[in-house]
Amino acid sequence: MFRWTTMKFIYFPIVVLIVSVPLAIFLLGVITWFQQKIRGVRVGVVGDNRCNKSKNDDDNKCKEPACSSWWTSAIYCGRVSHTRFRPVKHGFSYPLFFCLLDLKEVPKLFRGKWPLLWPLNYIVNFREQDHLKNEEGMSAFPKHNNDKDMLVVQDDKENECPLIPRLRRLVQERTGGKFVPGQDQQFLLLTHLSYFGYCFNPVSFYYILKSGQDLDCNGSYCNSQDYNQPQQQPYNNIEAIVAEVSNTPWNEMKCYVLHPDSQDMMQVKDGIMRRQTQQQQQQQQHTSINYIFAKKFHVSPFMDMEHIYDWTFWHLTQQEIVVSTTMKKKVTETTTATASDKDGTSNSTNTSTNNGADTVTFFNAFFDIRRRSLDPFFICYQLIRFPVYCMIIQIWIHIQAFKLFVKGVEFIPHPEGSETAASRMIGQIMAPLFAIKDWWCRIGSSSGGGGGGGGDEKVHHDKVE
Repeated sequence: MFRWTTMKFIYFPIVVLIVSVPLAIFLLGVITWFQQKIRGVRVGVVGDNRCNKSKNDDDNKCKEPACSSWWTSAIYCGRVSHTRFRPVKHGFSYPLFFCLLDLKEVPKLFRGKWPLLWPLNYIVNFREQDHLKNEEGMSAFPKHNNDKDMLVVQDDKENECPLIPRLRRLVQERTGGKFVPGQDQQFLLLTHLSYFGYCFNPVSFYYILKSGQDLDCNGSYCNSQDYNQPQQQPYNNIEAIVAEVSNTPWNEMKCYVLHPDSQDMMQVKDGIMRRQTQQQQQQQQHTSINYIFAKKFHVSPFMDMEHIYDWTFWHLTQQEIVVSTTMKKKVTETTTATASDKDGTSNSTNTSTNNGADTVTFFNAFFDIRRRSLDPFFICYQLIRFPVYCMIIQIWIHIQAFKLFVKGVEFIPHPEGSETAASRMIGQIMAPLFAIKDWWCRIGSSSGGGGGGGGDEKVHHDKVE
């Protein structure tokens, strides 16, 4: 009897929590959907390439586009895969969902007394303080307006996300004034939102689209008079990208401006095309841009700073977002020895050329995510499926880091000696494991055995089809 009472005392609160949290999330979703219904707003509508026709219209001409109430902001779902080729082979894949935000829509979605995502915005929110943490672009707030080259923030703060003028100034600074995004250009942010008050983004991407090209009604859908005829123009809409990279456990952030005139870039060129079905080829030419630049920020404690980033961004479509990020090293005696196979395979067939120098691939990450609805019920589904998604991401990161440690990959401390409470705690936890590893290596060296494996892995090209 005592044992049964004790079990009920322990398990009953857990059961209540497991049941009540999804119910509370669902209730917030119902309220959000109901208030949107009353206001006549369809935030969850996915873009449509058809036009509404009046009952008396017989000539198939577009009088009022169906996307007049369509929102660019949406959830994109798919999978992300990581593959490490050097010094040991290691790979994994896990489910991924991002939120693509049109920064001009942020105030209406999350701000004011009655935002369109109220009351879901109490547990799913976008916070400007989670981005551009190093005060990038803060010079966009001049004290005087007599400098024509300085960008001025609009007085109506409720109608513009404050990140937009900061991004304009950041891009202007990094390109030496050669490129300044205009007022008519669309700013899209691919990121994780804050879930239950917690937010962490390994990387966020700000897409700055070319003038006159966007993902809403003014772009690729409502220009055609024949709503049944797909457009034949290629997708080539990216003007610049700002990549916002964070590291763990140091909780630091670094922004790279990806543009041909940016001081961060080594080389910008046309990227590869994706393998497509015949129907897709008839509708679009899905091309990409390849950005090559030096690594200037310590991210993973299992990667040193001597890498070159080779990132490929496919031009945006409403249906999907595709990104491939690769880390390479210039070929030296060390990398040549590492990249050589035990069977004597020539290294020349396993290298590529970047900016006139031979490189060898060490790592690749790739994701292909598809557009889903920003409907309140779909948001609730994702929250119930992954309650605190950003925290789950960090758990996955540390699990994979432990696997790399077990495989014998060298741990590389922060080059600037930066420490946080999290990094100190992890260091204390890992200290006994480092001691065990050193003891095992000493035993192996004294017995004449080789160290950790992995040097016999072949280097692969990061071709993404």
